[in-house]
Amino acid sequence: MGPEYKDHREDQKRTLPDGEEIELLPGVAVILQTEENVCLPRSMFAYIIPRVKVMQKGLSNIVSKVDPGYDGPLVITVFNLGRRTITLKRREPICSLVVHSVREGARLYEKPAQLILGAAKKGKVRRFLDQIQANAGLVSVLAALLSALATLLALFKK
Repeated sequence: MGPEYKDHREDQKRTLPDGEEIELLPGVAVILQTEENVCLPRSMFAYIIPRVKVMQKGLSNIVSKVDPGYDGPLVITVFNLGRRTITLKRREPICSLVVHSVREGARLYEKPAQLILGAAKKGKVRRFLDQIQANAGLVSVLAALLSALATLLALFKK
């Protein structure tokens, strides 16, 4: 887990200082930058794969390919597939890089490094709506209970 991330539901990215953490609500995905930079030579490419420890928490990342010649930080998408909010700490290892050899004739990655786009900001209303979405089952039960209570009160007032 590196210095920047972006919630898929937002347009802006956020920074994550050392010692800080982020919370991933159930069903939420974030794009994050890893702590490491890689510089792959023409003769190698890599895959970014999830770690078992992280998958046991309910998180998974999309397996991504890193092209020969890529130079820069790694950017991955992580999903909270579980039912609980999961905390990720800055510098926490969440994925592994598997490096492979490439035969002669492979094309180098000749573009700039991939970075997370967007500026940082998230309002209180958005955070409140996120919590409602993450706890939709509980909200439905509470709404049904309130409706039943209102019906009972209406009957007693008659």
